[in-house]
Amino acid sequence: MIKPITLAVLAALAASPVLADEFSDKLNAGKDDVNQQQQAASKTYKDQAKIDAALIAMNDGNEVAGPIAEYAKDHAVKIQLDAKLPDYPRVLSVFIAEKVTTLMLADMPDCAERQYMALSMGTRTWLELGGDAKKLPVIEPLNGWKDAILADQFHLWLDNGSEMALYKISQDSKTPDIMQLLDKEKDPAKRKTLEAANKRFTDFLLAESQWREGNSYRLK
Repeated sequence: MIKPITLAVLAALAASPVLADEFSDKLNAGKDDVNQQQQAASKTYKDQAKIDAALIAMNDGNEVAGPIAEYAKDHAVKIQLDAKLPDYPRVLSVFIAEKVTTLMLADMPDCAERQYMALSMGTRTWLELGGDAKKLPVIEPLNGWKDAILADQFHLWLDNGSEMALYKISQDSKTPDIMQLLDKEKDPAKRKTLEAANKRFTDFLLAESQWREGNSYRLK
């Protein structure tokens, strides 16, 4: 037997199409949440031994990948990677870099420069582990594994100078750069933070330029 309160709800829904639509939307939203939770629960992750092997390869005398691996170790970063990814350090290192650089750059303001720095570090990590720009979109030549999205990201850094790449990142992501943020900021304390971030980015570009010179053979 249907309880009176349920009858009242059903009557209200029948009398009001708007209420009925809202009720339906909430039900569907609830189903979506359940589906997402079920998918998350059923997702399998890469074995930790494979991730550890990639971290060891990253830390094998590499200028960019090494500090990323060290940061992950020193800060006990929990890294979960999709089990479907190929078991090659060259592939896994890119996704490790993506996760770890997010933490390494967390104290940077939300700006195009932060996105550029993450892109640069991820691309150079791949190159340091033997990635070949000429073979893109192939990310792992040992098994021919391709990823068009990763390839496009790598090309953004490989095919442009830092200034143009920064501009494209800002335009594509609709994220202002530090100079734009400074132009709008009046608070002295916040301006000081932005100026420090700009100094950090300038130092980053200098180190990046030196890396390009020392690793020119990787860029041919």
